[in-house]
Amino acid sequence: MAVRGALDFLLTEADRQDARLTAVSSLARGGDVLFAEEVLSPSGGQPKRPLPWRCLLPFAWNAFMARDLAVGPSGVELGVAEREARRVRAEGCRSRSLSVPVVTSPHLDPDVEAQRNEAYLACGYRTVDESDVMIVLLRGEESARLLKEPHPDGSVPDPGTVAVATYAVATGRPVIVLDADAPDVWSPGRIINAPGPGGETVQWFFDPVVTPAIRRAVDDTTFSSEGMREWATKVGASRSTALGALANLGARLSARANHHQRHTLVRLSGVLLLHLAASSMAAVGATVLAVDSHRIVPATWLAALAAFALVKPALVFSAFVMESRLHRRKAREAWLHARVLAEMVRGAIATWPLPIQPAGALGEDDFPRMRRLVRTLHLLREQDVDAPARASPRQPGESQLDADMRQACERYVDDRLRDQATYYESTRLAAHLRERRWRGGFQVATWTAISLGLLLALDRAMLAGGGHLLARLPERVLEAAIIIAPFVAAYCLGMMAVLDTRRRCRRYHELEVEMRRLAVMLRQTAANPSRMRLITHAERLLLEEQHEWFSVARNVSV
Repeated sequence: MAVRGALDFLLTEADRQDARLTAVSSLARGGDVLFAEEVLSPSGGQPKRPLPWRCLLPFAWNAFMARDLAVGPSGVELGVAEREARRVRAEGCRSRSLSVPVVTSPHLDPDVEAQRNEAYLACGYRTVDESDVMIVLLRGEESARLLKEPHPDGSVPDPGTVAVATYAVATGRPVIVLDADAPDVWSPGRIINAPGPGGETVQWFFDPVVTPAIRRAVDDTTFSSEGMREWATKVGASRSTALGALANLGARLSARANHHQRHTLVRLSGVLLLHLAASSMAAVGATVLAVDSHRIVPATWLAALAAFALVKPALVFSAFVMESRLHRRKAREAWLHARVLAEMVRGAIATWPLPIQPAGALGEDDFPRMRRLVRTLHLLREQDVDAPARASPRQPGESQLDADMRQACERYVDDRLRDQATYYESTRLAAHLRERRWRGGFQVATWTAISLGLLLALDRAMLAGGGHLLARLPERVLEAAIIIAPFVAAYCLGMMAVLDTRRRCRRYHELEVEMRRLAVMLRQTAANPSRMRLITHAERLLLEEQHEWFSVARNVSV
């Protein structure tokens, strides 16, 4: 009942936040098998529905049955009846697992006690790594010690469940501690690292990056365009329900990214142009002020100077307001988050038909802020029985798995690598032309301003007369510097954005070449491990490109 109470608590929190839960545990005797039976059983409406469950094992199934389920807590071999009862319970859970049980330490020998203990500990750590919330069942003294000192200073961890619980606490995960010796085993007050309040509810299953971006993309009906439906159909939305839902999500994320990208770039360009206009006005004002006092300044010049004096701070203030609104409304972050998430979804869809999945393409350690999305994509793929390519035509001497992989890789080359290469080629050309025009224009304007300023300084110095030329020269050079400085400042300001664009252009070409090279290599590769390495490399390149935009656009300050 304690495990059931903790599960009900988590299910209630998940329903509040419109989240869906998946359970993961081993089948070790005691709390693990109790947990597996609870999440898989809908009896009595508690929990209200069976949860998807993944099974982890410290070593192979037969050795696990012999070493774990056939031996009691004191190490004494159990009787035939009890051993059979344990076997039936474990088999019943394993048969309802999402996929084949994952063996976490296949290289360790379960007949050696030290290695067997190491395998159990590794299995517990793997359970923590694949979980967002941990439920641990401890005895009274162990529970009290963990609650009192969740971060022990000792270098040698406690054995068994306490070590796993300590590891979970150290990683910052919420840990629900069930005290088997307490009168009330389950209590919401015994939670370590409980999430803080966010909005109206406690945010147990909320990712600051992923959750808002996906919710807005799903809820916003303005993105249900014909192009989005066309893209969803192109990736094979009709093959399965899971793939169709994923294609729809990817299309909505892409549409949302495009929407915010247009608005953000327009505002960034506006901020830059306002600053350039203000700097140009400063340069013109400095030029007027540099005129000799004995010369008569036309009234129109004075009126223009007064207007510039009023308009310049107004332009600077407008640029500041526009930049502040960009940061406050987080349009730039919304664009980048949606773009990165859409690329993750596209990568998952592109590799969906592969019978062997490139698990290294999306690693939770590499993208920690998107860990739940990565995990969800893996789980969806595991549950979709119609996902892999099947019964492909075989070539002489080729296994059916190799034939299915070959056909899936051919689709991957055509629909992913070549498509992305074409996209980056067309994007690179247009961006390269824009970058050349901006860079050339800035350089012409800056050198013109510098040349005119130097000529004016020389002219003003010559007017001082032969005897006073050297005496007046520093003063005239200072006047020239006052005139030139705003133009140089405007140049530097604009070149920050231009140089970033230049870096992007170079990378577009590199990505195009790399995608075409990988496409050729993948066509010629027959070994599945080599195929996996190439696909993983391609997916990581494409995803890192979005994260590169992440860093560039977030760090540019205009």
